[in-house]
Amino acid sequence: MALGIGIGSIFDGVGNLIDLVGLDDLIGNIDDINLNDLGNLFDDLGGEIGDLFDDLIDDIDSTIDGNNGNNRIRGNRRDNLLIGRDGNDALLGLAGNDLLVGGDGNDRMDGGRGNDILVGGGGSDTYVGSSGNDVFVLETGRGRDLVRDYRDGTDKIALLSDVEFSDLKISQKGRNTLVSQGRDLLAVMPGVRASSITANDFVNFNLANFNLATISHSVDASF
Repeated sequence: MALGIGIGSIFDGVGNLIDLVGLDDLIGNIDDINLNDLGNLFDDLGGEIGDLFDDLIDDIDSTIDGNNGNNRIRGNRRDNLLIGRDGNDALLGLAGNDLLVGGDGNDRMDGGRGNDILVGGGGSDTYVGSSGNDVFVLETGRGRDLVRDYRDGTDKIALLSDVEFSDLKISQKGRNTLVSQGRDLLAVMPGVRASSITANDFVNFNLANFNLATISHSVDASF
């Protein structure tokens, strides 16, 4: 298994390991991909979260796109776009302000240092923001996600644009906060008090302009 540009990667029997550490120019910058007007991904965020997303998109230095297998993708110290697609993927952003997209499957995503946005997609995904002001995106009817390190007042939960905070039920079960819409359990947040979660913790998310099928690269990768 090798990248199309001739840089080897390692197959470990679990999936694909793609490592950008030390390879800052592996793919290029945001101009090398078409994200179908990614700047409109968030609607009316305003304030620090809106600035976070604008800065992330403006400054993305490298992107790497997995396949439909079980990918293990690690970024570098710059701002990365990491995409797992189908399969049970592991995405690690390391430093930088990263955008991690799991796709279908039960994915584990760790933003690492920096202000990161984590989008799980279908399946039961595990979110770890690590340090920074992070945004965790939840989808209805797409599986139950585990948000392992949500920090009230620092991180945000993003909802699809057709879901409002008033549609949700925030409840306590033991040491966990549960986020539900009707009978659909969207997320479990360990160590978080349900009483501390308010509408201020949530922002709206618009998937209308986010179509992974439109992404194209200037460098081909084959596995």
